Amino acid sequence: MKEFSAYDCALDGINLIEAGAGTGKTYNIQTLTARIVLEKAIPVTRILVVTYTRAATAELRERLRKVLDSLLRMLEGVPVPDGEEERCRTILDNLRKLPEDAPFWTMQIEGIKPRSPEETFLRNAKLLLQNALRDFDQAAISTIHSFCQRMLTENAFESGIRYGIELVSDTSAVTDALIQQFIRREFYACTPEETAVWESLAIVWQKTGSSDGFSRRRPSFMEQLQSAMRDNDIDYFWGESNTPGTLFIPPERKKLLAEIAACRQSLASERASIEELEETLKPHLKKPFEETWKQNREALLSGNGPLELSFLEQLNFDSLRKQAYKRRTGEKLPISDAALKERLDKPFFATVGHLVRLLQDYRSRVYYDGLEFVKKELEERKSRDGFMTFNDLLNELEKRLRDPQRGPMLKQLIRKQFPFALVDEFQDTDGVQFSIFHSIFADASAQEASGFFLIGDPKQSIYRFRGGDIFTYLRARSQVPLERRFTLTANYRSSRPFIEELNRF
Repeated sequence: MKEFSAYDCALDGINLIEAGAGTGKTYNIQTLTARIVLEKAIPVTRILVVTYTRAATAELRERLRKVLDSLLRMLEGVPVPDGEEERCRTILDNLRKLPEDAPFWTMQIEGIKPRSPEETFLRNAKLLLQNALRDFDQAAISTIHSFCQRMLTENAFESGIRYGIELVSDTSAVTDALIQQFIRREFYACTPEETAVWESLAIVWQKTGSSDGFSRRRPSFMEQLQSAMRDNDIDYFWGESNTPGTLFIPPERKKLLAEIAACRQSLASERASIEELEETLKPHLKKPFEETWKQNREALLSGNGPLELSFLEQLNFDSLRKQAYKRRTGEKLPISDAALKERLDKPFFATVGHLVRLLQDYRSRVYYDGLEFVKKELEERKSRDGFMTFNDLLNELEKRLRDPQRGPMLKQLIRKQFPFALVDEFQDTDGVQFSIFHSIFADASAQEASGFFLIGDPKQSIYRFRGGDIFTYLRARSQVPLERRFTLTANYRSSRPFIEELNRF
């Protein structure tokens, strides 16, 4: 890819700028914004600049104001801030070289006609910058959510959104209440057999700073369920049954319960295998696992009562081999790996593995049912009480833009309002957000009359906790023509000795 230069790149059409930390992303956004104001002769209020946090928005707003003010100072012969003189001079020199039919030169301004090109230049440039600074507080420098809210409310008729809808930033109280409602409905109606399964899933090991390195706790299954549904992180619990790229929905709980009960009874009938395993390993087990064995032994042999899932997950060759060391001397088992593996190669262990998968599927099914319940009830409350969340804003605008009746008019209105858009930290964009920007600014009908800049660091698009989505980034990248893909490689944040030292590793 070519090195990007904000001073002479084309302002129309779509451009992708890949830039790492310290390579001057914000500096280039400042320069591009100033160029658009001057070269395209449009108000600063018609340039959309989007970033992903309110703090970043406030900082970016101040820096954009600074470059516009510095340009006006240079035109008026007033000293400019340190570090801005070269940039301002380059922007203004390039402005003078624009062709005669450029918007900057063809501005229609009432009053006395300038007597020379230089007078025209000074008059037009000063007027554009004065207007930009005067209107700067109304400039559309915002987060993606603020942009969506503004577009939906300002274009309420075209978007079809309900008037007077309330925006709620935190729905955790409502969500927690719905989770409790689901738990009461499900858990308190459980049969004894189902209660035992819930309790089995609630018993976990957790490492702490205690003297023996471990401490036991029994968080309720309710806590786990609340955490899973609150974070909407269901995929984490799909386990081995999930096929990559597809959503696995476990069988109905009633069917799973019957299979779990049958599996438990099958294990209970394997008393000889269990006792043989005890005889082989018990003298050599680490203390915490030995205690776990004692607590689960009766449930394992009887087929009744809570049976700890984390205990079952360790009943395999690899896990038992790690546990089977003398607790004081650290000596290994007086049995070879091959001999131990032969002893564990019994139907009993295959049944244990099957039971583990059934319990994992049961847990996933409860989480799935709970999530579906909360989603459905939350949507009903939103409709009844008239409120939306930030994510609802994104989904709603994306849906309205795709609407075959309303979408084309809504896109046209937004493009007319914002013919130029710059998206900072583009690597944090998810699929819905990219769909919004692409449908408004990147389709063929928008390219000739507007400009769309995507600025981001692809290396950071792997950070899902920040919203990054590498697949969305790659899809967006593929839709930008090769000649419009640029990079920034110079690092202005780190010193040469520091970089050289890092490169030694």
